Amino acid sequence: MSKKPQHISFGGLVSINGYDGHLYFVDAFTIEHINTPDEKWSEIWHDLTDAHNGEYTMAEAEDVTRICGADQADDYLRNSVKPVDISEIIFGGVPKMYSSNRKEPRKPTARELSGQEAEKRKRERKEKAKQIDALLDEYNDYKRLADEFGDEEYRAKVEYVRLKLAEITNEGMAE
Repeated sequence: MSKKPQHISFGGLVSINGYDGHLYFVDAFTIEHINTPDEKWSEIWHDLTDAHNGEYTMAEAEDVTRICGADQADDYLRNSVKPVDISEIIFGGVPKMYSSNRKEPRKPTARELSGQEAEKRKRERKEKAKQIDALLDEYNDYKRLADEFGDEEYRAKVEYVRLKLAEITNEGMAE
């Protein structure tokens, strides 16, 4: 049985299953569409910031529960903070709100690992494309200068950039 969809908005306050006592602000979300020859599915991931310590984390939509919208988050946090019993600190106890209630995070499924690997390859392709674009711009600039001024220094730079382009574009072909 699937959970009823929740309206989780940017800046809203949520909790994550297994992280009792922690509240998070919603910064962004990612919808990932996965297609294989046999099946298609989508996954939604939320980018979150811990409301108390500012630490960043991500959580899958099925593990996130809406607490309140962005317009109510500050009031909720202000009213939900419990006073600390100083005697627990002085006499060696650790107040519950400072103890680690964090359960072991679940291990990613094969599908999630596959999705993470695909995302990594996508980032690497984008970075490679950026490098190639920058080198092509550099190549065109030096080529224009070499043609315009006939300077051997510019021709040497054109050749250097051409070799760098060949190196980057051919590195995946040897595998």
